[in-house]
Amino acid sequence: MTDERGVLRRIAWRDVCAWLIMFRTFRLAKSLSILFLATLGAALTPVGWQIGEALFVPDELLQQDFEFARWVDSQHQWPSAPGGLVAPNEVGPLRSISDILAAARSPLESIYFRFVDPLARLFTANLTIIQAAYYLFGLLWILLVWGFFGGAITRIAVYRLGREEPLALTNALRHTSTRLGAYVGSPLFPLVGVALLAAPIAGLGLLARWDGGLLVAGLFWWLALFGGLLMAILLLGLLFGWPLMWGTIAAEQRGDVFEAFSRSYSYVFQRPLHYLFYGALATVYGGLAWLLVYHFSEGVIRLAEWSAAWGAGSARWNEIVRLRDDPALIGGLPMLAARSMEVATGLVRTIAAGFGYGLFWCLAAATYLLLRRDVDQCELDEIYADDEAHRYQLPAVDSQDKTPNEQATKHAAEHQTPEQGMSPGEGASSTSLDHPSPTGRESPDGDRAEA
Repeated sequence: MTDERGVLRRIAWRDVCAWLIMFRTFRLAKSLSILFLATLGAALTPVGWQIGEALFVPDELLQQDFEFARWVDSQHQWPSAPGGLVAPNEVGPLRSISDILAAARSPLESIYFRFVDPLARLFTANLTIIQAAYYLFGLLWILLVWGFFGGAITRIAVYRLGREEPLALTNALRHTSTRLGAYVGSPLFPLVGVALLAAPIAGLGLLARWDGGLLVAGLFWWLALFGGLLMAILLLGLLFGWPLMWGTIAAEQRGDVFEAFSRSYSYVFQRPLHYLFYGALATVYGGLAWLLVYHFSEGVIRLAEWSAAWGAGSARWNEIVRLRDDPALIGGLPMLAARSMEVATGLVRTIAAGFGYGLFWCLAAATYLLLRRDVDQCELDEIYADDEAHRYQLPAVDSQDKTPNEQATKHAAEHQTPEQGMSPGEGASSTSLDHPSPTGRESPDGDRAEA
């Protein structure tokens, strides 16, 4: 009796538990290419808010509106500040499990709301024109910066997570530069629909300025509610689906604004529980990864300062720290030394903040691949490659302007043997290998040569 017992040698975890690709994002986010792109994006993000503040926000408004002034101050904070992505008081000593979860949860939420909060503030009541211009300028700046850098990061991420192949930084930048309009325009596309729906409702609001018009507005108020329903659906899909738009543009061949809009909304509304699971997993895992990187970077700074304090002495080092924190007290060589130390320390914190941004886009790319697999039944490795457009095409046919006799002559010349090409007489008396005939073969001018 034969023994037909099988031995289980390998489990395809990629097929059984596809969500395990989430745990590959940490190694991907700390790669040099992604870390370089994310650090540049993190450094450029507050620049736009500072420009917007200089263009649109007067000092009188900041003095009158304390809440608005506090929000403006938080937006132009450099990533080199203590805490990087979050405020310094949000990441302190970890004394309990709740402190650990709060610290782990804050960076990804901070990145997410850096995109969402300016848009949400555009829909607040009693919004002035100055504030609206400031929010809109900052939103467009963020989309432009992260449409380029985030698009390149997402392109590298979907390639590495899906196809499991490396992608050169130059190829990712070239791909992103050709589709930058789609990256910037995709989140704005639903807002165009919201504006079109709000326009007739605003017309009803104009009629409400008069008593007779108010009656008309009341009679047609059900149309306003229906328009509000459509606007709520558009904004809800945008609230949860905008990170998936980057994955669509980076992974799909067409990758335009309409495809990014349709796929992101489809995945959000068709698989909300799947999206919730992937989002929760990304939040927990990404938060713990950021917690490790944050404390590691702060440990680098603290150990360097601790070692220098031993050599300089505690009194001298305290004086250096006081002068570094208050540049107005520094002059001459101490100023140059303090600036150099401050720049180096800020660079370490900026790189740590860049890791947080890179991890966010890598997790967003992984979430898109998983939702596409759940909804469209697409394999993870079905990623469009720029160099595959011409890889499997047939060679070009250059016989469009040739006569049939010229085509036959070229075909016979390409299939001649070396012996047939030695002499015209020998070639004319031989039989064609491609068109054998019992009586002979066709000559180049179309006449049949008798055997």
